[in-house]
Amino acid sequence: MTRVTFGWGNLHLRWSPDGQKLTFSSNRSGVFNLNQKAADGSGEAERLSPSDQTQILGASWSPDGQNFVMIEPGESSPAPTKLNLIINWSEELKRLVPLN
Repeated sequence: MTRVTFGWGNLHLRWSPDGQKLTFSSNRSGVFNLNQKAADGSGEAERLSPSDQTQILGASWSPDGQNFVMIEPGESSPAPTKLNLIINWSEELKRLVPLN
């Protein structure tokens, strides 16, 4: 067994379709955002959805790994949740989290 996350507030874990990455919602920054980490536990988790507001209440991959859907809260409370579909996930991820 390999521990992948530490601390509190790590929820909604999902395997990437290729089994190489884990995505999860974490409040390590103070609000829940989407994070990704290597499935073997190596390296640090990457914050994929930087925002000062809670963004991620749950998420799921499409079977081919190309698309991703996220559930996030509405703008006011109580408000309906929003589903955000990210088409062509890998390209959008490169745009959101550019390599330095």
